[in-house]
Amino acid sequence: MHINRTQNSVRSNFKDYCTNMYQTEVYPWNGYGDVTTVGTFQQQKGLADMTFLYEVIIISKEEEILLETKVTAKDEENAKFKAEVYDTLRKNRLTPDDVTIITRQLGSVKTNS
Repeated sequence: MHINRTQNSVRSNFKDYCTNMYQTEVYPWNGYGDVTTVGTFQQQKGLADMTFLYEVIIISKEEEILLETKVTAKDEENAKFKAEVYDTLRKNRLTPDDVTIITRQLGSVKTNS
């Protein structure tokens, strides 16, 4: 038996729960058939129950560090929200164009959720 697996649709980020569709062609001795499996990318990689540790830093154009914190979140946007990046910008009357926002993934933590 020969199995040829081709990926039809991969339009996801590594951390997204986007569905990937795989077309698997099975060639037994007396014919062949197509099998389609659907799953999430994170489930396939074993990351469905992972939370990531992020370091979030905001630096102004005057080289002043406005925020430096570490948070746990499912993705980069949630990390910025939990670190209160936009509240910090609003408090200092700045826009995202006035600063550099660095979001760095430091590691991953297995969670129950």
